Amino acid sequence: MSVAPAWAPPVAKPPHAGPDEPEPEPDRDDGTTPAAGPARLLPGRRMPAALAAAVAPALLAAFHPGLLWLWLCAVFAIVALAATDVGRLLAPGALRARRLVPPRLDLGVPTTVRVELSRAPGPGGEVTVDIRDDPPDALLPGATADGRCRLPAGGAAYLDYTVRATERGLYRFGDVWLRWEGPLGLVASMARIPSGGDVKVYPDLRALRTADALRLPLLLREMGLKELRKRGGSTEFDSLREHGPDDGLQAIDWKATARRQKPIVRTFREEQNHDVVLALDCGRLMGTRPDGVSKLDHALNGALLLARTSLLKGDRPGLIAFHQRVLAFVRPDGAPSQLSRLVEASYALRTDYSETSFRRALLHLEARHRKRSFVVFLTDFVHGQADEEMIEAVGRAAKRHLALFVAVRDPHLRRIAFARPQDGADPFRQAVALELLEDRRRVLGLMARRGIHTLDVDPGAIAAPVLNAYLSLRGMV
Repeated sequence: MSVAPAWAPPVAKPPHAGPDEPEPEPDRDDGTTPAAGPARLLPGRRMPAALAAAVAPALLAAFHPGLLWLWLCAVFAIVALAATDVGRLLAPGALRARRLVPPRLDLGVPTTVRVELSRAPGPGGEVTVDIRDDPPDALLPGATADGRCRLPAGGAAYLDYTVRATERGLYRFGDVWLRWEGPLGLVASMARIPSGGDVKVYPDLRALRTADALRLPLLLREMGLKELRKRGGSTEFDSLREHGPDDGLQAIDWKATARRQKPIVRTFREEQNHDVVLALDCGRLMGTRPDGVSKLDHALNGALLLARTSLLKGDRPGLIAFHQRVLAFVRPDGAPSQLSRLVEASYALRTDYSETSFRRALLHLEARHRKRSFVVFLTDFVHGQADEEMIEAVGRAAKRHLALFVAVRDPHLRRIAFARPQDGADPFRQAVALELLEDRRRVLGLMARRGIHTLDVDPGAIAAPVLNAYLSLRGMV
């Protein structure tokens, strides 16, 4: 199925490209669509052999002009047989097709796409039909989706193939192309069935579905996270109940005890409705792929899991995505539909080669949302002039908000710094790597002294440290 036949359609359109001409709407309840426009006539698989058979009479006529009639008879026979084959070709309108694909796919998760082909009842025997689908390159890179089936009158067949998205975003499927031959195999027909449609590729949401199915306590235990019991200023009064054997004296409500003439204790619950703002850096450093997946994708997966956890804890997640300018902003909200809004706002985010401007992003946040919040920065940096603006901007934000700065480091740098030298150049590489790591440690230490909580994590291990920090710090908002 990976070998492209000679009748391959034109190169697939890039994502977001629309069709070149208006497409007819399906006119049957089953959702299938007929071919658009007249079919193209092409030579069949037996036409080259028929033409080769006419070469011999042509050579004889060249040396013996009296045998020209033999060559003319051969040509007439080929033309007559081809005309007969054209007359017996299946009409394009007898074939209909539709593509079955989910409107939303998860990044990196294999998904089966099915192309259903049906033939209207009518005269004629089985027809061999070649099917070629036109998926976006981001879903099926370096391969084709084609197959062959035998289709009787009134019958149906289908083509199944598997796609695996390599990039998030909005992509468009092209049309379905069909090719079939006449009974003699001298002439073939090719038709296009309009089947273009958009598909959204979301981040890998399986962890979020796990959170929904297991609920928060089971998920936290599974991930090895700390569920902390908040005391003091991080709790609020919930209810009164009778004193139990496990209750201490400090929990007794003496006024209620005096009224009811029996020991009564107060129960508390964690404060809720904290605003959690996920500040997602989409600058050039977040586009690197240390393990084949970009840092931005890792950060986005961790951010969405944190958003889901905060909703389960009764808090209000929001989002600001930015590089040199603000790309997306979702105001914090605790509604059950908030996670869907966050996914819709972030699934098509792309990194940019420009430097990240934290100052612009935080000015935008200050203008749109002034309430004190738990702001989680998901970013990366290298020591330089851009760092000074980053430290200054995040430091100013920490005066109003509770700030958690999550730096997504490059694991290759640590491997180079602490690997055993193999050649004469390795010590120089190690010296540079160690200097970069020391600069990184110094910047994070400077941010910590300004009251900013910091984490330095590997791309594939963002979720657990960030969720632990959220559970530990949310009571300080």
